[in-house]
Amino acid sequence: MKQIFLDSANRCCENGRRLLNEAQLLEFEKPPATRYYLSIIAQEEVAKAFMLYLVSIEVLPWTPFLLRATRDHKCKQLVGIILDYIAPNFDEFLRRMDARILEKKQLQLPASVADAMNLLRHEKIRRW
Repeated sequence: MKQIFLDSANRCCENGRRLLNEAQLLEFEKPPATRYYLSIIAQEEVAKAFMLYLVSIEVLPWTPFLLRATRDHKCKQLVGIILDYIAPNFDEFLRRMDARILEKKQLQLPASVADAMNLLRHEKIRRW
């Protein structure tokens, strides 16, 4: 059963990559809305892949609520905010590490990420 979720996560990642490639092909096209929407859908595919991966490694249980979250645009956008924090771009990663090493600061979860987690759990899933 774990392999099914992992395979599904891989397919979502492939689909997200394909959507981003298509968005890049439209880089100089007017209006830019199509490129923007393809990018958003790609982000949602990656968020869905992350949720499926967490199920495959048994971090999250597969429930009707999680199935619904994988289909809900708002839920996938909230997971996207969390993913952006977990896997930042290289410059952001270096900035965080510099703050931790040079300034001896503890890494803290930004309010936007904590809010996204709380909204996902308490405002979306709990209400279902």
